Amino acid sequence: MKKLLKARLHLRIVGAVACSLALSTVLSGCMPYTEIKQESIVEGVGIDSDGNGGYDLTFQIYNPEQSGGGGGGGQSGKSSDSSQVKILQSNGATLFDAVRNATLQVGRKLYFSNNRAYIIGQDVCTNDFSKLLDFMERNEQVQDTEHIYVAKGKASDILTYKNDDQYVPAENFEAMSESNIQTSKIANVPLFDTFIDSANGITDIALPATSIQTNAMGDQILSLDGTAVFHNNSLVGYMNDSETRGLLWIKSDAEGGVLNVNLPQGGVAGMTILGSSSNINVKSNNGTPSISVKIKLNSKISEIQSPNVLKMDDKFTKQLETLENNVVEAEAQSAIDSALKAYNADIFGFGLKIYEDQPQTWQKLSKDWKTTAKNINVDISVDSKVEYTGLNVKTDLGPNPTACINSLFKLKF
Repeated sequence: MKKLLKARLHLRIVGAVACSLALSTVLSGCMPYTEIKQESIVEGVGIDSDGNGGYDLTFQIYNPEQSGGGGGGGQSGKSSDSSQVKILQSNGATLFDAVRNATLQVGRKLYFSNNRAYIIGQDVCTNDFSKLLDFMERNEQVQDTEHIYVAKGKASDILTYKNDDQYVPAENFEAMSESNIQTSKIANVPLFDTFIDSANGITDIALPATSIQTNAMGDQILSLDGTAVFHNNSLVGYMNDSETRGLLWIKSDAEGGVLNVNLPQGGVAGMTILGSSSNINVKSNNGTPSISVKIKLNSKISEIQSPNVLKMDDKFTKQLETLENNVVEAEAQSAIDSALKAYNADIFGFGLKIYEDQPQTWQKLSKDWKTTAKNINVDISVDSKVEYTGLNVKTDLGPNPTACINSLFKLKF
């Protein structure tokens, strides 16, 4: 089923590219400037409930006056002359109605193909998320590679947030999602995958969450903040950074970042994640299915802080691998406890795996899966490999200066 859905979506993309190439050949040139000038280029969209069954929409509109362009006439709504974007807000009984009402304010159509992010208010995610996905899938300008973010609060607060008196452009969310490879603490989920999970009727949705937080200096900052967990297309709760990485371990999406390991000798080892993979298998015992998750991890030492003498030998490497196994297993288990056990949300694709591998077993489970998924037993095992420990060896005579220098040069940050 999942492969079929992916194939259909790929055909949509291929078809769109083919049509674009054909048009470019026929027209033998770029789109006329007058056509672009007659449209307002949308950079970000925020969607909130208005409390009366309708929707409040917030748009970030490209501001040509601050981007080297000209002739921005016709724009209205809240604006900041120094910002890269202008703010436009509208209301409507339906999402499409709200979009059309926005065009009345600016006197031109809204162009969505350059949109960088959809920010969805918490109230919409709790009540009307399936309607939102339906709107997006029917909109021909919505790109499958775009991202959705769940606001812990109102989406309008996120898109109208200012830093140094300038609106923070939605493209920042795109950059933060792409930085997932450096942290493995963000669920980087393109719209393409969200459509698939929603359409198969088995897998629940998990999306990155965002909020305005107060840092240690007392300043407010806009940041990504854990993962929003859905069940039956409704928001049911959130996972923190550690639980989010546990989800990424299980789904083979943890590609980078640092894993901190507490050393029995005292101190901490910072391990750079070089890559990971997982293998999910379905087992059956007297007709009762269970899930086996095997995670493989490659890493290297990026930093060690210990007051004691440490020798970087094979014994120490094996110890690090065992410690890593424990940390990764704990994070993966915390994700299962948070999403599957607490919310009954199968955001891991376990049900789909049973459907693909044991269709007869799935026929027995499918009717009640949305309420009984939390009862399935999940066994997690981790196999870590530390590929490089460095040459920084401490002996009873003290550090070896030459070895320390060589080690630093070989470390990659």
